[in-house]
Amino acid sequence: MPRRRRKDYPGAWWHIGNKGVAGRSLFTCPEDRRYFLSLLARAVRKGWIEVHAYCLMTNHFHLLVRSPNGELSVAMQWVEDKYARWFNRRLDRCGPLFVGRFWGKVIHCLVYRRAVFAYIHGNPERGGVAIPAGGYLWSSKRDYASGRGRPWLTDSFGRRLRPALMDGTRVPPELVERWHKAPGQDLRDLDRLLPQGWEKVQGWLQRNARLADGPTRPRFLICPGTLRSVLRDHAREAPDATFRMGRRSHGLWPVLWAGMLRTVSALPFQEIADRAEVAPGTAHQRVRLHRRALLEDGRYAAIAGRTLERCLRHDYELLVG
Repeated sequence: MPRRRRKDYPGAWWHIGNKGVAGRSLFTCPEDRRYFLSLLARAVRKGWIEVHAYCLMTNHFHLLVRSPNGELSVAMQWVEDKYARWFNRRLDRCGPLFVGRFWGKVIHCLVYRRAVFAYIHGNPERGGVAIPAGGYLWSSKRDYASGRGRPWLTDSFGRRLRPALMDGTRVPPELVERWHKAPGQDLRDLDRLLPQGWEKVQGWLQRNARLADGPTRPRFLICPGTLRSVLRDHAREAPDATFRMGRRSHGLWPVLWAGMLRTVSALPFQEIADRAEVAPGTAHQRVRLHRRALLEDGRYAAIAGRTLERCLRHDYELLVG
């Protein structure tokens, strides 16, 4: 069965990577890493890609690249094929080296691009690698920190970012990890939402509630742990808060918890049920009630808007501006 072509286009930004087949090492010595980087440099000189951030771990790699002419697949197929042939010759082995073709996530959103930059630089620390005093040798974090970056590294984007993003350890990695698992997710709303007050955020929630039964899938915007923390703070101020829908009164916080886990944390219903410690049917009911309340109860919609605004500030403070 033929593979689907990637929807690359001139000027596209990508978060890409690959890993070794069966978890094996891609890089066994400094010579391996130097050769792989030399291939990236040649791909840059050919005009296929711009490399803005990179990190080579033992069994996988991450890159933040821009595709000036829509030739990302040409570049990475060439790099990986050349590297695999060289690696196999050097170690006198045969068979595939990579688990498959490289994975790629196109980046429409500026905030996501900043998050990926930080995520790539934080990879060694999250992987438990012992970092020498001069920094991890095989990451562009060291290039940016030293001010003597590799000549093929395009640093025009990275140099404008805050030092905390250069470091990469203060941005929640869950943001990027969950976006990576949702291919094709359009996150451009983030660039518009983050500078806004709660009234604008409330309007966004209400517009999404109207689309709930259409083809639009929930988008992951907020880490579930952040949402839990913010809602706990709200609940301490009014633990018995309720709202009315029709003739019935409902507990506000259980409905808001379930509804926002679905609409802004994009969790499946079974996970919502597990986190709320209720039956899946109850989770479905609460999510439907949440969507209805956003459209019909102004007080409920305002509380939801303020909750999302606080969550956005917590998870994205370093990624704005």
